Amino acid sequence: MKSNKIADLLSLGIFLGASLAAGVVRGDLVKTFQLAKTGEAVFTLPSPEHVVVLSLGYRDAFADYLYGDCLVQSGIHFAEKRRFEVAGRYLDTINELAPKFRQPYLFTDTLLTLQAVVPDQEDYRTARRILRRGTVERPFDQKVWHTAGQYMAYLAAPHIIDLEEKASFKLEGAKIIARSCELVGEDEEPPFGCVVAAKLLNRAGEVEAMTTMLLRVLAVTDDQTVRQRALAYLTVRDRGRARVRIEDFENAWKSDLDFVSKHLILVVGPSTEAGSCAGSAHSGEIGCETSWAEWATNITKRMALASDD
Repeated sequence: MKSNKIADLLSLGIFLGASLAAGVVRGDLVKTFQLAKTGEAVFTLPSPEHVVVLSLGYRDAFADYLYGDCLVQSGIHFAEKRRFEVAGRYLDTINELAPKFRQPYLFTDTLLTLQAVVPDQEDYRTARRILRRGTVERPFDQKVWHTAGQYMAYLAAPHIIDLEEKASFKLEGAKIIARSCELVGEDEEPPFGCVVAAKLLNRAGEVEAMTTMLLRVLAVTDDQTVRQRALAYLTVRDRGRARVRIEDFENAWKSDLDFVSKHLILVVGPSTEAGSCAGSAHSGEIGCETSWAEWATNITKRMALASDD
């Protein structure tokens, strides 16, 4: 019994001593902890090329995992108001693992430049490089092209310090937007950004590229507001030619198959007289066109001859 009491007293003494020691050093430890700050983020994986080998063939699965981790880390850094320095390395690795993976391209500008702190100039350049790759890997993805163009022309350009580089961002963005407008699907209307991009091309002296883009927009859109804005950017001569081409196309369409949609008539092609167009000698003649591209070429030639007269 006596030994048990001694053991209890000894345990109590050790507990009180430990509590006293903790109280003595606690103040210094709190000060040290408060001074400690989270440093830079660390990306522990090797180069993208080596990660492809390390994936052991599970490239898409590993890319999915890294993309999810990238989103989580980006959110944590944003909440802690810290710069996410390794976002570019995450995206480069993901793109090397799965070059056709669409989502990382769509969120590249967000992950790199829309952070809780002001991004570096290099972040804007990295996003530009990655989005360029997106247009190469997904050459017919209208949304990827439009995202890349909008970023370069409108989101990044105002933040670029070097004036020459700023102009380069705007011009490349406008050209990419122009290409995205050509990729608009049959159930979609060209966005207003397609028309607004013409202003950037015009300012950069790319008048021919601007005219080509606007003529293509006019060829596919039925939205009268978009048409009027596109026509307003054209010169008086090109505006008149565009109106004539639109009217001639609609007349050719309605006089042949007025009950089909515009997209279907574009697939079917223009009407021809089989008897008068038989033989290779009549190939490409006016009234014997086998495609709307030939038809448009002949319309342009006719308008050029009319203007010369």
